[in-house]
Amino acid sequence: MTKELDWIELFAPQEILRDFNFEKLVEENGIYRIFMVEKDDAAHIPAELKKEVNGDLSNIVLDGYTNYIELQTFPAMGKEVFLYLKRRRWKVKQDQRQEEKSYSNSYSYNEKGMKATKAFGNFLKEIDWV
Repeated sequence: MTKELDWIELFAPQEILRDFNFEKLVEENGIYRIFMVEKDDAAHIPAELKKEVNGDLSNIVLDGYTNYIELQTFPAMGKEVFLYLKRRRWKVKQDQRQEEKSYSNSYSYNEKGMKATKAFGNFLKEIDWV
């Protein structure tokens, strides 16, 4: 385990670390913003896309990224902490005559209707904050 993972585990839930790698940390105006990008491996290619190519991953290429998803997590040292998750977009290699369609994974790391991690959302509910 790297030192980077040692400290990032304090802020990001394991379920997020399973799917995303640390990109950068920005501290501004008393707020920590942790940017993470979806892992680039066969396990993170969307299932729908794998099915479309009948498991032939050689026909799949990266098609950029989605916009960041913002999630609030537990504060640290009196400062707010936000996670910014950037998912990859994938597509099938095609000739120019075919219509292109992008695929990306969808994750459910937040409580429905909240922009907070599930653990932080549950904590806020327990203390009747929401």
